[in-house]
Amino acid sequence: ENKTREEIESAIEEKLGGSGWSGRSCAIVIQPELENWIWVNEIHMNSAVSWDQEISIYDWLILNGLKKSDELKPRQPKEAFEAIIRRCNTPRSSSLYFELANTASYKYCQDKAFLKLLSKMKEWFKVTT
Repeated sequence: ENKTREEIESAIEEKLGGSGWSGRSCAIVIQPELENWIWVNEIHMNSAVSWDQEISIYDWLILNGLKKSDELKPRQPKEAFEAIIRRCNTPRSSSLYFELANTASYKYCQDKAFLKLLSKMKEWFKVTT
């Protein structure tokens, strides 16, 4: 837990390389956690959780200490999302995540782990777009 995402990835990739997987493997450490992807687009978040407040979701998170104003996403995305669905009385369900996944776009994602994954997928499967 004291290592960076990059250090962990590098250590795993070295072990994979030493086991005969050199050039055919890639380690991706998702940081801080998987729920980070749901913060891609506030408009889709509003719709999925039925946000009907006068204040934006991101401003609400800032006011409630769940996000800093200079951050793109909350530091604890899972906890922030749970706070929002509690605020909206929206039940947590797989259909909620399904709706978010269907509307989220990776085009503006700046998460380094995700961009690494995307790059490797394009490389391995010869995708040019």
